[in-house]
Amino acid sequence: AWSNRVATTYHVGGLGELKIMEVPGMTIGSHVWREASLALIEWLRTTEGSSGERWLEVGSGTGIVSIAVAKMMTRSGGVSVTASDCENIGK
Repeated sequence: AWSNRVATTYHVGGLGELKIMEVPGMTIGSHVWREASLALIEWLRTTEGSSGERWLEVGSGTGIVSIAVAKMMTRSGGVSVTASDCENIGK
């Protein structure tokens, strides 16, 4: 199933392009939930990260939000971002 993955490029305002590997139709975490992810990223752009902060995204799926936050916060300096997910939960 993972052999069906595709690279999708998302244009994120202020961050440029993010290329994300997806497996359409496999599980809820194997593709980007475009509207929700991009809306959350846009909202997080208004958040100021402080040096030394640690961010944790639980249930990150493809990781697009964590990747965007890491790119944003790297510019403000010293923020650590961790993305987490698990495979096959509930099976």
